[in-house]
Amino acid sequence: MRHTLVVDDERNYLTILGRNLEDEGYRVSTADNAFAALELLSREQVALVLSDLKMPRMDGMELFHRVREDLGELPFVLMTAFATVETALEAMKAGVFDYLMKPFKNEEILLVVQKAIDYARLRSENALLRQQ
Repeated sequence: MRHTLVVDDERNYLTILGRNLEDEGYRVSTADNAFAALELLSREQVALVLSDLKMPRMDGMELFHRVREDLGELPFVLMTAFATVETALEAMKAGVFDYLMKPFKNEEILLVVQKAIDYARLRSENALLRQQ
């Protein structure tokens, strides 16, 4: 499944990133805040969440923790224009798949998205093989 959810309070990022992913064959849903993202995730299955870190009311790390509680190991990528070593380490230790600094190149985000989806697929196949 190649359905991605992009969460960002900046409309430009939602539009541009969504369009770039769609051009590569991904199905894209967008949410302009974490609460809208959680509502969408409650009714649709996605393969990956790409979320901004700094958002009003609920930031990307809190969204990540809520998604992890509700959906388990869903690949989650954080994006931010306000990167620090501390927030990057915190995110990676918590289990975020990757942490990208804005602005990023289109090729960079496409590579990260593909790697995250491939990783999740391999984990799922591995679990299935273990059960058999």
